[in-house]
Amino acid sequence: MNIILHRPNSKEKEEILNARVAKIYGITVQNTIEKLNCSKEQKLKLLDEVLLVKEKTF
Repeated sequence: MNIILHRPNSKEKEEILNARVAKIYGITVQNTIEKLNCSKEQKLKLLDEVLLVKEKTF
């Protein structure tokens, strides 16, 4: 299998792509948490934990 990967050719375009990827990731996390079968409080706690991990990673 051949895979063609097109990467941004400038720093500005790379930053735009990174921002778009982060937005999509955030929306995906939010949607996944919303679909869980648990209380609102548990969902909020889980979201807080996700944000803590993000802060430690970056």
